[in-house]
Amino acid sequence: GVAVAPTSLSFLPVVFHLRLHSSSAVNGAPLPQTLAPHPPARRIGHGIPAGALPRGPGALRDAGPGGAGLPPGLDAPHGPLRRPLRAEPLLYLGTGGGKLLLFSLATPSSPEFLRLLPIGATRPVSAILPLPSVARVLVLADGMLLLADPLLARPVRRLGSLRGVAAVAASPPASSQSSCSLAVAVGKRLLVLDLALREADELEVQTREIAAGVEGISALAWVGEDSVFAGTASGYSLFSSSGGAGQRTDIFTLPESAGAPRIRPLSGGQEVMLLVDNVGVVVDQSGQPVGSSFVFNSRPDCIVEVFPYVVVAAESKVDVYRRRNGVHLQTVPIARRGTGVLTVASDGDGSGGEVVVVATAYKVFCYRKVSAVEQIKALLRIKSYTEAISLLEEFESDGEISNDMISFVHAQLGFLLFFDLRFEDAVNHFLLSETMQPAEIFPFIMRDPNRWSDLVPRKRYWGLHPPPKPLEEVIDDGLVTLQRALFLKKAGVDTVVDEDFLSNPPTRADLLELAIRNIIRSGLSLVFIFIELQ
Repeated sequence: GVAVAPTSLSFLPVVFHLRLHSSSAVNGAPLPQTLAPHPPARRIGHGIPAGALPRGPGALRDAGPGGAGLPPGLDAPHGPLRRPLRAEPLLYLGTGGGKLLLFSLATPSSPEFLRLLPIGATRPVSAILPLPSVARVLVLADGMLLLADPLLARPVRRLGSLRGVAAVAASPPASSQSSCSLAVAVGKRLLVLDLALREADELEVQTREIAAGVEGISALAWVGEDSVFAGTASGYSLFSSSGGAGQRTDIFTLPESAGAPRIRPLSGGQEVMLLVDNVGVVVDQSGQPVGSSFVFNSRPDCIVEVFPYVVVAAESKVDVYRRRNGVHLQTVPIARRGTGVLTVASDGDGSGGEVVVVATAYKVFCYRKVSAVEQIKALLRIKSYTEAISLLEEFESDGEISNDMISFVHAQLGFLLFFDLRFEDAVNHFLLSETMQPAEIFPFIMRDPNRWSDLVPRKRYWGLHPPPKPLEEVIDDGLVTLQRALFLKKAGVDTVVDEDFLSNPPTRADLLELAIRNIIRSGLSLVFIFIELQ
């Protein structure tokens, strides 16, 4: 079959254990991964076998992203992706050739093909919405609404007789109910379909109109209990799903050059992003602007949220932004330019997700959110202390890191800075740690073994610094490293040694005095220092 570029993709809330990383850079500076690619799924063989996908070793490490190739007999992903009612993580793909594919990601490095369900060769899939409360999967294909069972075990069935459906959105799921609602744009009408699951797996459907005479709706999002946002070529409007026809609030108009409207719910459905060209305006459920707007590098093809990040796909790459302030964090190249529109999706409402799925015309990639600890550790490993401290403060502000881990990081920073001869900064971080014990500094001022050796806690940090040793040895080794860095700098080689040291090298006596003064400041008994210096 001929491959076609994907137009939509979605993902469901599940737990993944993905360990792969790739490298990226923003403005030429290497960054730790906020998202890291999972090991590439293997290419599916000619035709789809009845068993699992072919398995293969290996993962991409600092080699760019990899993905799952589509089988030659299938066209490329075209529709969204959600999780059925099943414990293992599952992936739906919709194609431009009218097919639904289901994969299991129970073992992420070895995706398993489960089922292919044809829905009609002339019915390209443009949207897939999971409806867990009624045990269905909704498919928008060729302007018609179709229902499938979560495991694609039975043929799809038409939902009503509507034709020419331009957009559809589902109400937020309610865990305690066996019903849900859909907002549907058909012609100049905006409808709500109320679905209720009855006995014997029967589905009861009631239809009501909430707006008429609305021209050209092409984007919908249902936010909160009854706020339905609609986008047209001329602007964005807000409708109430419960107030009947006529209750419309125009939010703002779009300039002619703004392109097609895009709407993305954020913050677990409490807010929504409205796209105006390359600017994402965040509004609340009443349509009032809240927080910071996002200025993207280019107009996004797709937008998803994996808290605390917003991920957008455009121009053959994926960009990562911090949700709280819109700061650009990372760029991940995905495909060659000109290979078609990228499709990107996350699980559910994005509030607790860990994985982003990206589809090109021929491959699908999974990226996991890298933990705060891993990001900070990556920065410390390359001695990017300023960036690590800034990131630690952001994570602390967002509540993404525990108080114990904050203390741990400050202690680790202190040891790294101490061995870099930055004694004042080191002690500052020691003092910020609530879990570091003063006795951990004993090995710097007293040679082992001594009468206090048993008081020194044997803590395991991240292995980024050498074992503590007498202060004179720390300074001597640091000065040797400094001399080597000066030589390399003259040869035109970049080093990670502090530029202040390179431009104004300190003497051994100055460093020793500075170290002792700051160790005293750390609160250790002067007796220990006096004994060591004798």
